[in-house]
Amino acid sequence: MSFILMDPVIFKVCDSIAVHGFGLMVAIALSVSFWLTYTHPLRKKIICGDALLNVLFALVVFGVLGGKLLFALVEWDGPWYVPLNPFVEGSSVIGSIAAIVVTVLVSSWVYKFKVADIMDYISSYASLAQAIARIGCLWAGCCHGAVVANAAWWTVTYAHPDSLATTGVPLHPAQLYASFASLIIFLAIWLFFKKTWKFPGMTMSLYFFLEGVARFAVDFWRSSHDLAPHLFSFKIGGTVINIVWYQALALCIAAIGLIGFVLTLVRGHNVNREEIYMTRRLSDAF
Repeated sequence: MSFILMDPVIFKVCDSIAVHGFGLMVAIALSVSFWLTYTHPLRKKIICGDALLNVLFALVVFGVLGGKLLFALVEWDGPWYVPLNPFVEGSSVIGSIAAIVVTVLVSSWVYKFKVADIMDYISSYASLAQAIARIGCLWAGCCHGAVVANAAWWTVTYAHPDSLATTGVPLHPAQLYASFASLIIFLAIWLFFKKTWKFPGMTMSLYFFLEGVARFAVDFWRSSHDLAPHLFSFKIGGTVINIVWYQALALCIAAIGLIGFVLTLVRGHNVNREEIYMTRRLSDAF
């Protein structure tokens, strides 16, 4: 039997303002990641508190805007400006990541910090935030999975007409796949750098690589994979594999992460003693 999901709205303040499950989970994700980032033992060695709060605020604003804008342009069927409303569900993780990278680059010029250090710092908890926020996607029905022929205990069925997912049919819980993958990535980064030597940029690079691979894989079970235009196809045995442009972007992100990871290993031999000491301390504190 499929798990039934109901109303995406928790409660309404008035006719025009409602508290959605999606918004609640995003708020929890941001709160947790903000708290972990701000209370990090070595935060003061990277950036001062006021500057960090300003950067985090900018990351939220432009990250949400970038995610919603790409979602509106690629996945939304109605007027493109509707999903830009913060009270409307729907967002693209890839759009958010792209906007966050640009925001960090601009912020590094304003506040004079090292991009690799702050990106390592943020990437440490980014996957945890994504794992929590994906539960909001499950609640709202956005980013939902493809239809499953027969209902099973692990499938989900949306019953409410306001859900963004197809209603009345069993679906792959693609949001849970993505959430679980992000949680595993968070734990992998934490365990890897707890036991292993690292250099500036390695956390960021590993995050990009693992999240890119995870997004590429999960997309095969999303409904948008069947609906989106295929960039190219290839065969493995007798199975035809179709690749959509979201997956191509994910592979680009993964490739950037892999190249960055290798380059940081090569560059690590030329890092000065102060930077090495700092990265080892970050690893211990993380």
